[in-house]
Amino acid sequence: MKFNDFKDFEDVFGLHPVFYYYGFEHLLVNMIPYIKQGLENDELIYFSCADDLYQRLVIENLDFRESIELKSIIELLASHKFGEKKGLAEKIENLVAAAQARGYSGIRWVCQPGYVMQTNSKEDFLKLEENLSSALKDTKLSLLCIYEFEDYLEEKEYIDQKVINKSLATHEYLLNQFSLKKNDLYSECQQEI
Repeated sequence: MKFNDFKDFEDVFGLHPVFYYYGFEHLLVNMIPYIKQGLENDELIYFSCADDLYQRLVIENLDFRESIELKSIIELLASHKFGEKKGLAEKIENLVAAAQARGYSGIRWVCQPGYVMQTNSKEDFLKLEENLSSALKDTKLSLLCIYEFEDYLEEKEYIDQKVINKSLATHEYLLNQFSLKKNDLYSECQQEI
């Protein structure tokens, strides 16, 4: 990897990175700096995740909770399902405009795909993933997907081989060791398309 293949957490707008975590402690030590940087940047932080994860991660470990909200990803799923890429881009634009009207610089969204697939259609979510990177490009919104690698290794209830392959093909950056690193598999998959 080249030096410019790394990105810090300061400027993540327009990105759709991924993080594979194994256990809550692994998630916690990586998410706290990521979220705190967003708060320092005056970003609105959205979480689309299970209530217990939100409680443990946000309520028990972070201040500035008025800038952190639990938000369903259903709006993005519906915008994409009925309006495809254009509908998704319009919804993102509207969400950013609403956040900026409230005084935020943009939105840093954290999404737990296992939870989303548990409560919505797995296929709809995977189709959303295919267009999310291009819809986010040049916007003031980033969406980090946090995949429970434990589910993949032990149960494969929601995170199976198809989901892992799709996630590697649809995320340009991987969160690893407190920075975002270029995902070489993303580039290869985009060349094939």
